[in-house]
Amino acid sequence: MKQSDPVSAIFLVSQVRAGSLDGYISTANTVEVRYGGDVKYLDTGKSYIVGVAVNETTRKLASTVRDSAEIFGVPEAIGSNIQCPRFEAAARTINVDGSSIDSGLFVNFFDKPLLLLASFLFPPVLVFMGLVGLVWFRRGTRR
Repeated sequence: MKQSDPVSAIFLVSQVRAGSLDGYISTANTVEVRYGGDVKYLDTGKSYIVGVAVNETTRKLASTVRDSAEIFGVPEAIGSNIQCPRFEAAARTINVDGSSIDSGLFVNFFDKPLLLLASFLFPPVLVFMGLVGLVWFRRGTRR
């Protein structure tokens, strides 16, 4: 990945494994792929295998990092014991080794330990300062 913005990423294309990028690839051999909020899980300078599909609304290339959540229609929901085949989304971005990209809730949680420490210390300090201020104000109005 060369660069990203809040909703898309620009990749340097080294190989097209299937399909065609005609109309989407630039003269610098780069292509822009829209991810929405998933772009925060991608690292600049890292290589990925990017599966894309054309978004019918915007007519731009789109991909995702996460699997879509299963909704109604799975055999357990209808009371059947027939196993439906599982298909992975073709328009999905994965690591070069074939593993999925970490996109869990706590992936970026420990990246900034100082900010994490401040988030736990700042609220109690703020409450304590508010209480001291109230006591100081209350004692000042009694005289």
